[in-house]
Amino acid sequence: MQRTHMSLYYLIGYLIPGGTALLTFPQLTLKLFFSNTDYGDVLPRLVGMLMLALGIIILQVVRHRLEAL
Repeated sequence: MQRTHMSLYYLIGYLIPGGTALLTFPQLTLKLFFSNTDYGDVLPRLVGMLMLALGIIILQVVRHRLEAL
């Protein structure tokens, strides 16, 4: 189970900062991701919100050591 927890840290490491970046600065974040298409502001913020929510759920799984999940 130790390796599973270590692999979840990787998910937390990119979901929470990536989601926060897309929520706060969507155009700059997309530019840093080398995107050359204009997605507007709504879709990147929605994706950022979903990434942040998934990152928080995984963080809680690791924090509570839920082995069944």
